[in-house]
Amino acid sequence: MPGITRFLMTHGLLLSLLAGASGIATAQPDEKLQKKIEKLDERLVKAFERLAFEYDALRDPEAAHFLAECAISYGSKDEKVKAIRTSWEVLLFIGKLRGGVVTADTAPIVTTLGNLDTEYMKFVDLLAAQAKKEGISEDQKKILHDCAIKHELARGAHEYIQATQRINALRRAMGLRAVLWEFEASSRYISVAWYISQTGDAHFEEKYEETRRMSFYYTAAVEMAMRHTSRLVGDGLRNVPEQLRSFAHVRADLLNPNARRLHLASWVGGRLINPITIYAIPQLPYRTDIPTPEKRFSDETVVKSLEDWVDTEDTFLADGRRVVYSKYPYEGEPDAPLRYSKAGETGWAPGESPFLRKGGVPIMVRIFANGSTTDVEADLKDTDGTSHACRIYKDGDERLAFSEQWPTVILLPEMPLRPRTKYTVRVKCTVNGSAFEKQWSFSTRAE
Repeated sequence: MPGITRFLMTHGLLLSLLAGASGIATAQPDEKLQKKIEKLDERLVKAFERLAFEYDALRDPEAAHFLAECAISYGSKDEKVKAIRTSWEVLLFIGKLRGGVVTADTAPIVTTLGNLDTEYMKFVDLLAAQAKKEGISEDQKKILHDCAIKHELARGAHEYIQATQRINALRRAMGLRAVLWEFEASSRYISVAWYISQTGDAHFEEKYEETRRMSFYYTAAVEMAMRHTSRLVGDGLRNVPEQLRSFAHVRADLLNPNARRLHLASWVGGRLINPITIYAIPQLPYRTDIPTPEKRFSDETVVKSLEDWVDTEDTFLADGRRVVYSKYPYEGEPDAPLRYSKAGETGWAPGESPFLRKGGVPIMVRIFANGSTTDVEADLKDTDGTSHACRIYKDGDERLAFSEQWPTVILLPEMPLRPRTKYTVRVKCTVNGSAFEKQWSFSTRAE
């Protein structure tokens, strides 16, 4: 980590060493240090509160919600701040909030939080240096990670907001609802991003098991991230969601329709990976803490259209019920990528690697119902009617594995698509005995 402080005593850190059962000394939290951090925390909360009011007045939903979410999560008791957060969540939940307009002026956010970011980093450097030299107790490790998270949110608040807005712009174009950034999971994943950036353990490989046991960067959230997130190595928040478009597995969460929460975390300045982004859009039950129509979905299918609820998702009739599905590239997209991501991703069988390296952009359809696809037929044609050879994958395919086994069809062109060309996709299959067929068109970007 850059700028690690070497001389701890010059910063007023009084180490109280306590011998453990093993005889190894570990430093305990210092009271003066804690008081300094508490004073800084008070300033952080006030800054988030002030900014929440400012961007709520501007009717900037993602910005106002993010700032209010941070203020409340760090201890704000202001009822007006709580009302800001709740009001935007209600509008999101009932389908009236679409979002996706990127904040043009983030200077107030950067100016207000910038000094705080630097001050938290001083504590991070101080405690990290101590951990390397003297060891660190669990209590002090918690303080270290809390300071690291606060540093990251103060440093990148404007980037998190704009990334959320860009994701919402893409989801709106795809016919999906908006999502709002969630503090609880995202803050844990910031610690994971820090761990990954310092250790290089981006794909949680077995060779890093000892590192996980020994590293003070490690937290239990790493295990959660293994199961529930995608990691984007070498790309920062400024490139979200652009870098998602060319993947298959990494992109999958972007298609989730029954989603209201965005888990998004980052770390900049890592020793081995810089930057690193972690994201997930969980397919979750609807919230019960907001007074909105209940049981909107049953078994992931649309039950009934209710007053004030704006339907956006595509559906098809299956066994007398409307079932939601989503796809990417989306219908009418004007600038779809040409090829599969050069960065690659986990989840594919080793034998697929040579094909993936030369393949086109993955074309994906996901159907949000229990069951599986059978009798799959699919093709891809350009405006001249020329068919383009594709490799077809489906749920349950041994060549790939999704963390969520929704009925899924992927067409992966054998060659990159041509720039500035319109393509038409047709996918036909059976889902639990019901016929599904969809045809749509999209256009590719310039080279």
